Amino acid sequence: MLERFFVKPQTIDRIMDCWLGPQIDEYVTALCDRGYAPRSIYRRVPVLMKFAAFTAAHNVDQIEQAEVLIEPFIDDCLFTRRADRSAEACRRDPNFVGGVVQHFFNQVVSKSDNTSRRTAWPIPFATQVPGFFDYLREERGLRASSIHHYRHYLRGFERYLRDVGCEVTTLSLPVVTGSSRRRLSTSGLDQ
Repeated sequence: MLERFFVKPQTIDRIMDCWLGPQIDEYVTALCDRGYAPRSIYRRVPVLMKFAAFTAAHNVDQIEQAEVLIEPFIDDCLFTRRADRSAEACRRDPNFVGGVVQHFFNQVVSKSDNTSRRTAWPIPFATQVPGFFDYLREERGLRASSIHHYRHYLRGFERYLRDVGCEVTTLSLPVVTGSSRRRLSTSGLDQ
């Protein structure tokens, strides 16, 4: 499966020659079966290669022993990359690196089939304004991606209305602007 993502035979050989090579190939196959985008797969393999090198440097060649080195690996990755990275990239890196390695262990080592433990977000204003999103899609012609973004912001607005004790049917301009002010103040853009 690696040959679908890496053109050079040397790259595939290098991946398969590392001690986690067969497991990385199995992981790539599992990601393909789940419909992951090629770019996502392409970004994950180098992280796993670095993890394999890190564990080999710590004299670990058993998959069961390698899992305890995830946190030290994340710290090592961040320490070596911090000098040439922006603050925002340094903040995101532990989530990405740790997420990739943990996902690898869940998919390949544990053979865990659960993709997410999250429950679906409720549809905002579903009881107050039933059929609103169907109206946007069918009557107004909005795309699914636009409706998805609307839901994100309307959840926050619904939460604000609940906090201030206001119903949708009694909306006024001060309530709407208050919601905007709160969102701006929490994002730091109000200055």
